[in-house]
Amino acid sequence: MRYFELVGVALPGCFLDLIAVILLQTARGTINSVSDTLNLKYTENDELQLELETKNKKVTHLQTELGKMAMNLFKVEEDKEQMQAKLEGELKDQLEKEKNSFNSTRTKLLEDISDKFNQTKFTKNNAEALQYLLNPSVMKVELQSDNQTMADFLKEKQQPKFTLEKQMEVALQEAQDYKDKYDESDNKKLK
Repeated sequence: MRYFELVGVALPGCFLDLIAVILLQTARGTINSVSDTLNLKYTENDELQLELETKNKKVTHLQTELGKMAMNLFKVEEDKEQMQAKLEGELKDQLEKEKNSFNSTRTKLLEDISDKFNQTKFTKNNAEALQYLLNPSVMKVELQSDNQTMADFLKEKQQPKFTLEKQMEVALQEAQDYKDKYDESDNKKLK
């Protein structure tokens, strides 16, 4: 039989083997426990990684949508400005034409009055011709007709502008709604 001395006590070799087996089993239990804990942590880490990837995909999707909405908003704004400039140009041109037409009509009326006045010089005794020339209601009807034509034209030209402004308001509201949804989603992501 073999004997070993441990802390001043002689022990047979079989006891030493038994102690070694007990120490190995204890160490194996500790290693198994640590291994189980590590496996649990790896599983939790994998789950968190998947959740993070899902949330990142959502954020990327929302950022893409927000980018599209921003581009649409910029396009609508640009279209609005172009349409407004076009309408203002057309309105300015038309008002200029109407002004020229009005001036032309006024000049023509003044010429007609002058011609009729000159005619009355020749027909001093013709009371009916003189009465027609001096009748203000004839002039008033002609001016009212021109005035109504200009008002109708102005109303017709302003309608597209109002329509465009309404469409712009709707587009801005939609953009604000999308921004609010994005901010809300972003806040949820941060929580």
